[in-house]
Amino acid sequence: MSIISLSSNKEYLKNRLIKLMLFRVIIVTLLLGTIIVIQIKKGQTFFIAPNNFLFYLIGITYITNICYASLIKRVKRLHLLGFIQILGDVFFVTALVYATGGIESFFNFGYFLVIIGGSILLYKKGGIFFASLSSILYGLFLDLEYYQIIHPMYINPGPHIYSSYYVFYRIFIGIASFYIIAFLTNYLSEELRKKGEALKQKEIDYEKLYIFNKNIMESIESGLLVTDLSERITFINRAGEEILGLKREKIINKEFKKVFDNITANASLLLNSKQPRVELGFEIEDKKKIIGFSRSILKDNEGEKIGNIFIFKDVTYIKEMEQFMRLTEKMAGVGQMAAGIAHEIRNPLTSISGAVQLIKEEIPLNEDNKNLMNIIIKETDRLNSLLSDFLLFVQPAPQKMEKIDLSSLMLETLELFKNSGSLNQKIQVEFDAKKNLFIIGDQNQLKQVFWNLILNSVQSMEDGGKLSIKMYENKKNREINLNISDTGCGITKADKEKIFEPFYTSKKKGTGLGLSITHRIVQSHKGRIIVESEVGKGTTFNLFFPSAKE
Repeated sequence: MSIISLSSNKEYLKNRLIKLMLFRVIIVTLLLGTIIVIQIKKGQTFFIAPNNFLFYLIGITYITNICYASLIKRVKRLHLLGFIQILGDVFFVTALVYATGGIESFFNFGYFLVIIGGSILLYKKGGIFFASLSSILYGLFLDLEYYQIIHPMYINPGPHIYSSYYVFYRIFIGIASFYIIAFLTNYLSEELRKKGEALKQKEIDYEKLYIFNKNIMESIESGLLVTDLSERITFINRAGEEILGLKREKIINKEFKKVFDNITANASLLLNSKQPRVELGFEIEDKKKIIGFSRSILKDNEGEKIGNIFIFKDVTYIKEMEQFMRLTEKMAGVGQMAAGIAHEIRNPLTSISGAVQLIKEEIPLNEDNKNLMNIIIKETDRLNSLLSDFLLFVQPAPQKMEKIDLSSLMLETLELFKNSGSLNQKIQVEFDAKKNLFIIGDQNQLKQVFWNLILNSVQSMEDGGKLSIKMYENKKNREINLNISDTGCGITKADKEKIFEPFYTSKKKGTGLGLSITHRIVQSHKGRIIVESEVGKGTTFNLFFPSAKE
């Protein structure tokens, strides 16, 4: 038997004992009141000799009941205390029968109450024991009265006034009644006990089922939110709190629309959409997320609607990966074709450049022709540089992979950039990173990534601004996160979708390959790069690299 079961049985027995004591007080008080009323009607004074015994008996009962009440919190063996109480009740009833006429006393029904109490409190054994004890005491008392060994109080001794058959009949009827009452009460008490145990077991089963279901809802990785018919939130699981950035104590019993209006502009769409699944943009804790929602109707046992169930998941990462894969596939196809073309262009370009230089050196030219020759050489060099960048994009150099502290590498790149003179003096630089943010990568290629992104941010802040670089480890995803933010002009939605495509640029100068090369290098390091931008407010490049084990 479990500790919980023992504890509940003890509490159950304690409650039964308290009810028994209360019932005893009520019976004795009624008896006292009856005696007083009879005396008043007869015009007798209280505490006259014939009634003193009853008053003493009632007084003793009150005193013992007080003792029982004081012991009930101290005694550990409550069954024993119950047994002693009912044993005292048997002798009380016997004394009451003795004081109220013996064989003719109508208080012998008190034995029935004692037997019922024994059966309820101590079950079958208690009922049989007290039925047997009551039979012995009642039969013995009637025999002693019949043989005039004892005389009931207030009845003068005299010759036999009852026949032996009558006495035997009273004893037989009494004993038979005692055992019938005992067996009936035992049966009913046992049935009641079984029903009580079954009910308690069902309560335990329901409690276990409730806890089990709650644990399931709290353990799933998807968010779960429940509303009632008035669209008030009645439940949200732990994953839902994390995804939405909300605390359950602040949203329970709040209107769904009012809560969601604070984090999305399309809260009404979630309630009114007829589509099985809806994906919406959210701004949670200053971060933009895409969350997919599925809505189902919550029904009761009779199939009536009682609310809505929303199951949701943060699909930001999935959407980013889909976009990343589309761009990767697109660039892979372009790269294979472009690599061959670049080589074919480079060969005649080298020949043209060499021929022009030879003509310039061997043939006398006037000033205008010399300028034209210089322009040709300069443009061929520029085209050659462009082809070098393009080939680096489509055919990256072999990587020298090693364990790198990304924060140290960023500091080194930032220092080189400052010393290069490319950093506008009006730009404020903030750097926030912990040490020992290790990844596996190629130092030179990663430096180029950092340089390209810093340069892009600086070029977008011609009138000055703030460049913020933040690096941290996301232990949950086992990633190193790098955020490079600026307060520049920002990027339009149309430009943002094409920003990593080769030769695409919104700037007056540049080849349009810098960010394409950056994307390719990040990809080769099994990383991801995501752009967040708003026109007039600035741009943030978010990079994610797999962290290296210590």
